[in-house]
Amino acid sequence: MKLLFNSIYDSYLFRYNNYKNYHMKNIIIFVTISFVIVLFYSVAGMDGNQKTDITFFCPIKGETDNWSPDGEAETAKGEDLYLVINGGAEIYHEYGFKNAIYQTYTNNTGNSINLEIYEMESNAAAFGMYSFKTGKNGVSLKFGYEGWLETYYLNFWKGNYLVTLTSMKTDSSCIEDLKTLAKAVDKKIKSTSFIPSIVSFLPEEHLQKNSITYIKGNLALFNQDLFGPKNIFGLKEGVIGEYSDYLIIIIKYQNNSESIGWYKSAANHFKNSDEYIHFVEFNTHFRINDLKDHRLWIKTFNNFIIIIRGKEIINANILFNIIEEKISQ
Repeated sequence: MKLLFNSIYDSYLFRYNNYKNYHMKNIIIFVTISFVIVLFYSVAGMDGNQKTDITFFCPIKGETDNWSPDGEAETAKGEDLYLVINGGAEIYHEYGFKNAIYQTYTNNTGNSINLEIYEMESNAAAFGMYSFKTGKNGVSLKFGYEGWLETYYLNFWKGNYLVTLTSMKTDSSCIEDLKTLAKAVDKKIKSTSFIPSIVSFLPEEHLQKNSITYIKGNLALFNQDLFGPKNIFGLKEGVIGEYSDYLIIIIKYQNNSESIGWYKSAANHFKNSDEYIHFVEFNTHFRINDLKDHRLWIKTFNNFIIIIRGKEIINANILFNIIEEKISQ
């Protein structure tokens, strides 16, 4: 009887230990996976963007050929940006500014380059500032998500970072110097990048190179010399695309009723403004001329306002249809 009991007990103990070991392994695997996930999001943001002290992105001596930091780096956080670039800080804050670092580099040929790295609140903010700062006269470069070289300065954006490099030399020899430092900074930034979806609503045909400006407020729109300083559209997010004979502005709202409200408010503003003439209202949109010989067609569709500005020969309805089809997809 004792032998039978011992046999039953040993069999039970064997099964219990196997059960315990199986669940312990699962617990260990679960804890390990959880640790990895926590570690990943402590290094990267929830959007996959790198969370690193911005000073890390500045190359140190020996990381780039013949280039070394000259003096101490200057940093700016939040409202401190007004002390560094007084007069230009407001637009950064409109897009969503967090902090920045400024470092000068010199090489053995006597050239110096100023490096500026801006950490913005999001991908959209970094892309927006990049699109605002760069012009149509330049060359596309493969740095970050996209880069743009104009004479003696280079801009690129990656994740929620905007990088600007300015050479003190203005001849053609500065181009390789700018590329060298840009490559070093780009290598250090490990962030994913994406462009705001509203940009995809612009028609591709006849869109000029590097002519898209993503906007996050009325200050960016005002700086395009399109309308006055008053926020007549209640703008919080939009995009501008420049074409050969016209430009298109698309403004996004939270819902249809908000877009209709701002559409009616804008129509009333233009109708009573001394800076616009020949106001004509149709069933789906209104048309008006400014004093610079431009005609504007303005329409609301879903939670968007669409603005087309150009000459009288433009068929605005065709462009409206293309944009509305893109929004509806």
